[in-house]
Amino acid sequence: MSCSVVVAMGYLPCFGILHKGDTLSLVFDISDFYKHKFSIPLGFQIAKEFANSSIDKIEPEIRKRALDRIKEMKLIEQMIDDTGKLFDDI
Repeated sequence: MSCSVVVAMGYLPCFGILHKGDTLSLVFDISDFYKHKFSIPLGFQIAKEFANSSIDKIEPEIRKRALDRIKEMKLIEQMIDDTGKLFDDI
């Protein structure tokens, strides 16, 4: 999703600010802004609830909850706004 936002806004995914030397450095930078609010809590929640389940049961739940959370947080819109602000300040 971060890559889609970066490319759609016309920025080069390899032009990283913190991450360097990768074709997706900027994508990693942008993703890092949201992992504490999105990826980490979701991962721990699912790990706790599905600790004894097989990956076949966990994977669809991760996808469903991630999509629900993306919509709930309006994450794409937030990424667009924040990325634009980041480059306005440079």
